[in-house]
Amino acid sequence: MKFSRQHLQEISLVALAALLVMAYFFNRGFNYYDEGHILHLAQRIVQGDIPYRDFHFIYTPGTLYITALAFKIGGVSILSGRILLLLTAITTAVVLYAVVKKYTAQWIPALLAVMMYLAWAPTHINFPWPVNFVILTSLLYILSVMIYRETGKIAPLLLAGSMIFATFFFKHNFGLGLLVVNGLFIATNEKRRVVSIATAAGLAVSSVLYLLYLHLTGSLIPFLSDMYYYTYLKIIHEGMLRTPFIYGSGMAAFVKTAFFLSPALITLVTGYILFSKRILRLSEIYLLSFPLLFYILGIRPTTDFIHVCPLLAISGLPLALLFLVKYKYIKILAACAAVLFITGGMYTALFRGYYRWETPLIRQTTFIDTPSVRIYVDHKYADVIGKLDSYFAQAKQKKFYMLVYEYAPMFYVVTGAKNPTQYDLLPSSALSPYVEYEVLRQLSEHDTDFILTDAPLSSRVETNITRYIQAHYVKDISFYEFDIWVNKNKNKAVLVDKNL
Repeated sequence: MKFSRQHLQEISLVALAALLVMAYFFNRGFNYYDEGHILHLAQRIVQGDIPYRDFHFIYTPGTLYITALAFKIGGVSILSGRILLLLTAITTAVVLYAVVKKYTAQWIPALLAVMMYLAWAPTHINFPWPVNFVILTSLLYILSVMIYRETGKIAPLLLAGSMIFATFFFKHNFGLGLLVVNGLFIATNEKRRVVSIATAAGLAVSSVLYLLYLHLTGSLIPFLSDMYYYTYLKIIHEGMLRTPFIYGSGMAAFVKTAFFLSPALITLVTGYILFSKRILRLSEIYLLSFPLLFYILGIRPTTDFIHVCPLLAISGLPLALLFLVKYKYIKILAACAAVLFITGGMYTALFRGYYRWETPLIRQTTFIDTPSVRIYVDHKYADVIGKLDSYFAQAKQKKFYMLVYEYAPMFYVVTGAKNPTQYDLLPSSALSPYVEYEVLRQLSEHDTDFILTDAPLSSRVETNITRYIQAHYVKDISFYEFDIWVNKNKNKAVLVDKNL
């Protein structure tokens, strides 16, 4: 595909616009749970551990590896992960613009789609999280298919197949969804044999290389075990992450349900209009099956504001396609809907709770210059990080072990503590007798120095782990919802700030 000077100028302007939008958002907000989950496990890769063999992970490992690469380049810190997300957001904006502009030949819907993506995905989830990467790989698949349809060359189909694997590599359920999208593309294409062989080849080569890597590192069986335990047993069978779809009652329930359904409704209405007007051909159904299948796979089992955000982010694509309709009123309605969603996305990203539960980003104004942090946080987490720095000042001079319980793995990154176990996700719903046995065995084996809990143990479901902590550790200090426990068999390895 050739790029004219005008194309390059447009791409540069889109990249610059994305950078300007993200400049305020990318380095604000402290998320010690989900972001910490990714950053801590990427930190373990940098330290030499292998996913699944040396630690457990709920998803496929692409996000961990690319974050570990960012750590190798920029050092292990929250800022390194945020810069990775910034670059991913800019790249995604450029690819999305190229997809929409290529199909509609109009810059206005392309720009609206880009702004809708920015307003709902990287501004709300501004750290390395699997869904941010699968949006990019899926759009690269769409762009590859479009180039094939334009040129008839095989190379774009090979790339499309590799992007199916890349999507699976970052998040397995979305990878399976993109495989279905590709199946629909094959079924509706005149050259089914060529398309199926070429995309299968790209997918197969990538898959074989990954399976070979798993085998050579001794992580193939642990990988399959984690996929079975977390994906099937805990999430699908036991409903570990299941939430209601309809919250509350009355008008509030109606509004929330309409919001949760909005990405699917946008795609379905667009499809009805474009197919009824014979604007979209059956062979182009991949443009709409992509956002619709991602909605189906992404809205459950956890239906909440954060899970809807990336689904709304890709809804700019079907909205932009409505600009192909010749009727002016439909174009105006599509533009108004896009502007409404863009405004709502930017407003909630700035003024509503960060990642739903935390202080709004507009109030995250305290810069933390600690090398492992270097982002803006609110006053609470500035105080928490300061207390942890003081408490572990001496322990940081040597390797020390600390278990963070139940789910606050960012504090491994902040403190530099070594996790003595193979787990960093330990809510009672994720436990089994075997998991508890392994955690207790590894705590004892490493003679673990500290336990940091993210809530009083009295407020947690009693487990063998909580009983072990209370029997072998003594609570030393408490601040906010956090407690630090010290091994009873050891003298305190640090001088505690008496003002904590």
